[in-house]
Amino acid sequence: PRTCPRGSSAGSRPLPPQLALAAAQRPPHHRAAPCPPVGGSVGSRRLSPPSPSQSDARPKVLSLFSGDPALAHAPSIPAALDEAGLDCECFDTLVGGQAHNLGDPSVQRGVLQRLRNLEFSAVILATPCGPVSILRDDDAAPALFDRAGPIEPCPPGWEDYREAYLRLVDFSCEVIELADALGIPWVLENPADVAAPGPAHWRAKAHLGSFWIHARVLRARARVEFQLATFAQCALGCRYRKWTCIAYSSSLGPVFDGWRRFECVHGYGGHPEVAAGT
Repeated sequence: PRTCPRGSSAGSRPLPPQLALAAAQRPPHHRAAPCPPVGGSVGSRRLSPPSPSQSDARPKVLSLFSGDPALAHAPSIPAALDEAGLDCECFDTLVGGQAHNLGDPSVQRGVLQRLRNLEFSAVILATPCGPVSILRDDDAAPALFDRAGPIEPCPPGWEDYREAYLRLVDFSCEVIELADALGIPWVLENPADVAAPGPAHWRAKAHLGSFWIHARVLRARARVEFQLATFAQCALGCRYRKWTCIAYSSSLGPVFDGWRRFECVHGYGGHPEVAAGT
């Protein structure tokens, strides 16, 4: 059976030191049960401050859909975080097998509960992008989404694959909505929408869908205040141009707002590797 392709993963790129700083400013691991009011609240929940022993713990960042850090370009996100004094827990089937299957509702519930327990000081998401890849535009790999949403009828044989992907999109939005409610900094990356105005626009592919226009993502954007920045990975040393978009909590504006200046300066055909013609 087809499984969601990994696509690009957050584990393949170094973590900006500013994000490590933002995570470090969050409370460290905190598993205390809810108690009478002693400070801030989340909805109807009142949270106790960390004990002295908890305060000594290193803050931990959660990396969802991380890929395998062992396969990442150095330094991997866990390595960069470790150097900055933070721990990183990578969540991906390539790391933990079925126990890390983020399409499994029981695994999803466990992750969401750990967020509610304030175990993590920041969250990184790299939701798989294969089902909305601009490479999916021929008989061998048919497009599954257009600008209106899922293409109906779904191309034969791809129904389960597409549904599995949409469950991951739903879960990703649940994570950022919960993180926002808890005041936890978060960042999510996916390929840029090539139909949108701007440097990543590609008219020949502008009929295809994108993660950024899924109905569930648009609902999350209406509920959560966040920013978007589009940049070219070649500006950071990647062998591909690969226009990428990151969404991030407003608290990380000082970290990522400036990434919009990372545009391609190489021009068409000026990259050592080619993914889809540029």
